[in-house]
Amino acid sequence: MTAILPRACIEEIERLQRKFIWGDTQNTRKYHAIGWETITKPKSHGGLGLRRLAEMNKACIFKLVWKLQNGVNELWCQILFGKYQRGIGNDNVVAKGTDSSLWKEIVKAWPKLLEASFWSIRDGRSVDLCNHKWIDEDTRLIDMSIDIPVQFRNAKVKDLVDDYGAWNWSDFQNWLPEQLMLKIAAIPPPDIDAGDDKRLLKGAREGEIFHLDDDSWKNFNK
Repeated sequence: MTAILPRACIEEIERLQRKFIWGDTQNTRKYHAIGWETITKPKSHGGLGLRRLAEMNKACIFKLVWKLQNGVNELWCQILFGKYQRGIGNDNVVAKGTDSSLWKEIVKAWPKLLEASFWSIRDGRSVDLCNHKWIDEDTRLIDMSIDIPVQFRNAKVKDLVDDYGAWNWSDFQNWLPEQLMLKIAAIPPPDIDAGDDKRLLKGAREGEIFHLDDDSWKNFNK
């Protein structure tokens, strides 16, 4: 599902699902003992674990956005990059009235996925020191009441490592709060041999980007 399905189409498909579950026929309608809202809850919450089609439709769009944000070099990504270069490569994308419906849905989902993701540091080359979330899942230095020195406002995380491959604490100590320095101390310093930095989704384990637990998916899909 690489486009948002019409609401009427989703409702009709779910109507057929309900008829199948309860054994309805063309001439007979059985008693529906449990509401559809309950049936579509996760098993851990008392439901049957059936996914709402509207949610799955959104998940498919989010998956496309995730690949675009992480630079997957597939043909369809190259086509979209070639046609809609506006804003790609930073954290903002825009859509015009004449753009395809797919691109418009991607633009809608783009900021939601950015907000729900954070960076895991490897070589530190892709991660902005101030504009990206990398210290933990929620913290961006630019959002905090911190007087960031001019020389660090456009820096990458890799720029905060000394010649010996350790965090250069002299770069931090005069302007970064102690509690953030403690968090950074728990993060291995960037290492060129560690590979590319990885963007992760809150509530998901690394390597299982869209295998969210039930509560994480519920919050993410609002």
